Amino acid sequence: MAQITKRTTKKGTRFTARVFLGRDGDGKRSSESKSFDTLRDAKGWVRDSENAVKRASFVVRTPMSVETFIRQWLAGAAALTVRSRTLDSYRWLLETYLLPQLGSRKLQDLRTSDLNSLYAGLMSGSVETPRGRPLSSRSVRYLHAVVRRALDDARRTGTVQRNAADDAILPRELRREMLAWNADEVRTFLTSVKNDHLNALWRLFVMAGLRPSEALALKMG
Repeated sequence: MAQITKRTTKKGTRFTARVFLGRDGDGKRSSESKSFDTLRDAKGWVRDSENAVKRASFVVRTPMSVETFIRQWLAGAAALTVRSRTLDSYRWLLETYLLPQLGSRKLQDLRTSDLNSLYAGLMSGSVETPRGRPLSSRSVRYLHAVVRRALDDARRTGTVQRNAADDAILPRELRREMLAWNADEVRTFLTSVKNDHLNALWRLFVMAGLRPSEALALKMG
């Protein structure tokens, strides 16, 4: 059962939707309400809320901010499930990129579009970063993975009804093309290091295709 009331003020028309959740432990009727700019949005919220009540998955409104939740998550669920170094990287990412832009937003009001705007801004440079330059697609994707993990915990604990990060648009992951010398370039290089005291090592690099770490691990027999 629900009701929608219309209210007109100097600032315009608002619609307040109220959904009845049942009765509490004292037998009193419990309800939840929310205001909207349009009747369509109000009806949509009522429909979704009534369906959630039937599924016993309705989320009661809370004033908790994104920042409050994130800090609780870092100190709780995240600290229990990841290593300390990983936790430090999570904290740095969230405190550097997410909280300055969206930390004051109510957690339950966070939308996928908010995250899309944040990611786009970080990549375009319109959102300020510590180094003063845009983030790479790889960094944005890593930030998103952390945000999504945190919000998934909020969903599982019933703090939010859905994870706003699930449908976020991610930048395409760019892979650098591997470049290799041709035969002439190899000969030119070997000629240039012919008299170098590490000539044998350079030849080994070229002929065996070793990585620097592999070469450094070699021992003289």
